[in-house]
Amino acid sequence: VEVEHSMADLIRDGKVLVPACVIRDAPKFEWRGSMLDCARHFMPVELIERHIELLSLLKINVLHLHLTEDQAWRIAVDAFPLLHNSAWRPGPGGGVEG
Repeated sequence: VEVEHSMADLIRDGKVLVPACVIRDAPKFEWRGSMLDCARHFMPVELIERHIELLSLLKINVLHLHLTEDQAWRIAVDAFPLLHNSAWRPGPGGGVEG
């Protein structure tokens, strides 16, 4: 018998009711993901942490953080100084706009 429920669906009045059965669990899709666009929209750490908690509850296994925009890496990372200084390409007008 195929059942399209999670264990949370089996909770009734604070009790977990699980009939005797064999459970074979597998995701329908190997890649289930979410993307946060932190490059265009500032997001506090608390919001990102809550988002990750919700992804876990929903069994979503991929988080894509969009951290850069078109022409440049905008965050200076002391461990990787060349990333900030040289990781850019000219914009559509040939300059460093963007």
